[in-house]
Amino acid sequence: MSIDGEIGDVDLSDCYHVTFDPDSEPGSDAVVSSLAEATGTDPDELEPIELVVDPIIFNALVRRRRRPIQISFVYHEHHVTVDTGGEIWIQNSGQADRSEFECIFDMGKSPSHGVIQAVATVKGVEPIDLDPLCHFINPDALDAMFDDTTEARESDICVSFRIEDSRIEVSGDRRITVRPVAADA
Repeated sequence: MSIDGEIGDVDLSDCYHVTFDPDSEPGSDAVVSSLAEATGTDPDELEPIELVVDPIIFNALVRRRRRPIQISFVYHEHHVTVDTGGEIWIQNSGQADRSEFECIFDMGKSPSHGVIQAVATVKGVEPIDLDPLCHFINPDALDAMFDDTTEARESDICVSFRIEDSRIEVSGDRRITVRPVAADA
């Protein structure tokens, strides 16, 4: 694991950056050890990561290398973002930039269904005219990430991925954000 920043910086006023190898270390383990190092906290003193995200599903999403995916959530009062390239960013949750355009997906509908509807609306096309969601992210894993079995507060989890020229963010509080991204990003 490679670390940029000072160990024990409890305030984390700047973003703390860590890299790890998703092929040899589970992402959930990397998050726990990185946050413990960044805050100077014993890993056993952190709340179990299972209360925030399902580690099996989280690790499966992080190991996925076909398309870049970022997963963000609040853990131990810090905003954590992990990407499939093996990078972790940690910042005090009060200082994280969360400017977003919001769409709310319907109750009783899956997050994957909400993503399809949101992207179709933004692009001004019918959902059937879009490439299948499975070309960009595993829809079953996305839906499972937001099922009712985790004890996390609703807004603590955010999965971010790219569909063509759009950055998609899905939050546990039913928000879906669709942002345009530059073609070379």
